Amino acid sequence: MFIVTGIFGVDTSALVIAVAGSVAVSSVPGGGAAMETMVISAFGFPSVALPVLLMMTQLFDTGCTLINSCGGTAASMLVTRVLYGKDWYKKKGTDEQAQAKS
Repeated sequence: MFIVTGIFGVDTSALVIAVAGSVAVSSVPGGGAAMETMVISAFGFPSVALPVLLMMTQLFDTGCTLINSCGGTAASMLVTRVLYGKDWYKKKGTDEQAQAKS
């Protein structure tokens, strides 16, 4: 957004709303493209900016989705460690519960 803001001279409030929108659609792979279209129409960017933003989305969206999903997994493992202790994955009860469910 800095590039588009600098090129087309739009107020930086668009950047703040774009970041807030990115947080809202971060769990949807490819959802940034829809958000960028809304930002362009809401803040009066010329339609020429859409291909530039879509190209940037294609470059960064895969990595952002990867970081988001890995971060969720790591956070859940940390919470489990805090709740159940250091050797939570070695506990006997979890194996028996898994066999009982299947």
